[in-house]
Amino acid sequence: DLDGRFTFVNDSVCDILRSPKEQVLGVHYFHFLASQHYANAAQRFETVYQTRKPAKSIELELTGHEESGRHIELSALLIEDTAGDPIGFRGTIRDITKRKETEQLLIERKALERSNRELEQFAYVASHDLQEPLNKIQLFGDRLMAKNSHLLDDSGRDYLARMLNA
Repeated sequence: DLDGRFTFVNDSVCDILRSPKEQVLGVHYFHFLASQHYANAAQRFETVYQTRKPAKSIELELTGHEESGRHIELSALLIEDTAGDPIGFRGTIRDITKRKETEQLLIERKALERSNRELEQFAYVASHDLQEPLNKIQLFGDRLMAKNSHLLDDSGRDYLARMLNA
C-alpha cells in the first residue's frame, strides 16, 4: 500500500523473506530490511510516487538472524486507480545474495593480486639490494685468497675457501 505495508505476496517472496504469508501481509517492508537501507528505500519509493516512474534494481540487504548478509534486488511501480490516483505499489523482489558474494570475492581477489604484485616487487628489490653486499664479500674474499692466503694457516684458508664457495 502507499504506507509501505505488504497487501499481497506470492510464495517466492515468502521464500526470499523466509517468512510465511501471515507474517508478511500487513507488515511494513522496513521490518525485513537492514536499518542502514531504510533511508535509501524510502527515498526510492518516494521518487516513484512523485515521478510516477518505476524504480528498477534497488539493491537492499535483509535483516534478521537468518537473513544477515542476504541481499535482494527490488523494482517498484506505482499503482493507480481508474481516476489516476495512486493507491499503492507493485514490486518484484529477487534474491541476489550469490551475486553479491561473487562480487565481494572478486574485490578480495583483486586486492590479493595487488598485494602479491607489491610483495613480488619488494622481493625483487630486496634481492637486488642484497646482491651488492654479497658481490663485495666475493670480491674482497677473492683478493684475500689471491694476495694473502699464504699468511693464513690451514684453518684460515679453509674458512676463506668455504666463505667463497658459499
